[in-house]
Amino acid sequence: MKNEKTDQLFSGESLGSFNNNSRSAQTVYVTMKQDGDLWKATGLSRTKPKSDVFLRGTMRYNRIEYGTESYFVQEGTGKAIEDAMRRDRESVIVELVIAPDGKAAIKAVHVEGQSH
Repeated sequence: MKNEKTDQLFSGESLGSFNNNSRSAQTVYVTMKQDGDLWKATGLSRTKPKSDVFLRGTMRYNRIEYGTESYFVQEGTGKAIEDAMRRDRESVIVELVIAPDGKAAIKAVHVEGQSH
């Protein structure tokens, strides 16, 4: 299945060329470009970029995982983040720390100006 939204996001190779419906994992790199105060994904590649900021992910079943899919917050605050994500995903900003090899870790989650 092709992810049209992701295909439109990237200016490089389309997700369709990465068709990976199998259990075998494939390493992919997502290049990032600063857009104001935020960073946005601009490209997808099988080869590690020589420059630029990038995230290293693992594609399996046409889904990219970055190792940032879970984040533990103080008890009692998780529901507010989940509710904000359901209302307006863009109101939730995830702050990442990215290593030179593209591995990322969540530093903080910001919801409507509050850090979690």
